[in-house]
Amino acid sequence: MCTDKYKVDKNLEAWLNDQPNECFPASGDTYKIRYKHISDHLANNYHNETEKMSIFSALKKGDCNADQIPYLTNHGKNHVNTVIKRATELLQKAECEIIPYEGYLLLLAIQFHDVGIIFGRKEHEKKCSDIMEAIGSMAGQDQIEKRAIIKIAAAHSGLKDDDGSKDIISLLEK
Repeated sequence: MCTDKYKVDKNLEAWLNDQPNECFPASGDTYKIRYKHISDHLANNYHNETEKMSIFSALKKGDCNADQIPYLTNHGKNHVNTVIKRATELLQKAECEIIPYEGYLLLLAIQFHDVGIIFGRKEHEKKCSDIMEAIGSMAGQDQIEKRAIIKIAAAHSGLKDDDGSKDIISLLEK
């Protein structure tokens, strides 16, 4: 595996596909194909349900009424695409260089970050592991990799214990 870092000069998904295969822990094609299979599977089987459940949960809890539905955050495939776009923009603006494997982990974390909403909004960011388990070997066999993806995915939301802020990214291990 090479440790060369590259600037993200296009959409993160397109960038990943253009990276040298030798820059991944195993065959780069394996990671690129796995990412495509997982993102397609989640889009076809979970992201639409995530969007529906997000709206249903907000209505059920009384967090909104039917007139507010058009203004709720879309947690479906469009939301995932927006997060990928914003992650791409952040990497480009900061002129970050990342190794291709980091891009792969980031993209999978983005794909999984809201799928736990199908179980309800409360602590949904911690439930992506249930979906990862449900898709089985499609998610790969490397448990360390899966834990990293889950931690990154869960870092997007929640409350810190000490000050009530929503910044739990700063609590992650480097």
